[in-house]
Amino acid sequence: MRVLRTFFFLGCIFFWVFPAAAGQICTEALRQSMAEAGLTTTQVRGICQRATEIEAEARPPVTAEQIEKDISGKILGTWIFQKSEWRDIDILEADYSGDKAKIEVNIDTIRNKSGRVRLRYQWTDGRWKLYRLFNVDFQ
Repeated sequence: MRVLRTFFFLGCIFFWVFPAAAGQICTEALRQSMAEAGLTTTQVRGICQRATEIEAEARPPVTAEQIEKDISGKILGTWIFQKSEWRDIDILEADYSGDKAKIEVNIDTIRNKSGRVRLRYQWTDGRWKLYRLFNVDFQ
């Protein structure tokens, strides 16, 4: 049991430092050490699952402030979100699944443009990065 706890602790630290490696290295590292430590397949699955949960818990949600910065300078149809332009952003829905996030927001601008926009984020290099904008009904 002590070996299992030590291995779990070291694994958690590794996955916290290198979150992108959790999926691949978890299984390989545990299979290699399973014979040495006497771990069962069920224990290996449990440790891998917990490491994935810890990684997901460590990710902060995307905020309206972050969205405002991320869309600055982006083009949506014929509209360009100017960096100096005032915007009111309300998060309507947020769906986080692993290293991806789908977020729907309502945006109101000072130039009487408003509507819903769907955003796709990817967890990369320890932070959420915007990679797609979709116009739902922004006019």
